[in-house]
Amino acid sequence: MKNEAERIQKEINKLGPEYAEDGIVRHILRKRLAQELSRNTMDKKQLATYKKAMIECARNDDPEKAHKHADTLLCNMLIELGHGEIVDIYHIVTKWYA
Repeated sequence: MKNEAERIQKEINKLGPEYAEDGIVRHILRKRLAQELSRNTMDKKQLATYKKAMIECARNDDPEKAHKHADTLLCNMLIELGHGEIVDIYHIVTKWYA
């Protein structure tokens, strides 16, 4: 448990002092570390599920809703593939939808 706390603190420190007191960032880092501990590879069935959902997004008549759903799908897929850090940073970026 101590080792995990040290790893979380190191990750917070990497983000810089402006994020050190941010509870959201700490929560994201804890979540990411838990995901990394249980890294997974994606099998063909999981990939097919994501592909089907993304095709549904492409066919959606509401582009804003489709774009938000597609973002969520891609983030979830990246997390499952062990790239949660990219997703964490993406969630910090300000979003703009028409």
